[in-house]
Amino acid sequence: MNDESRNQESKLTRVPSVPIPSDTPWLTSEQAACYLQVSLGQLYNLVSQRRLSTYKATSRHRFHKKDLDEFIQAGFRPAAPPVLVSSRHG
Repeated sequence: MNDESRNQESKLTRVPSVPIPSDTPWLTSEQAACYLQVSLGQLYNLVSQRRLSTYKATSRHRFHKKDLDEFIQAGFRPAAPPVLVSSRHG
């Protein structure tokens, strides 16, 4: 696996840490994922499953904070981080 592939995979599996603007209700994909505390891959899955509304501005997705807040209010909870279990034998 080359560096570019690793970077792309990492981008889709980790929760982004980006500032959330207070001066606009519109968020980028990275900001929306951070706001919901999910990875970009999880965010794109929610969109493809039509569980989350998105708007297209040019060729990029934009998310409205009100829609994200309503999604959270409806009961969405980010997936818990995986629990590592030790498999000690003996």
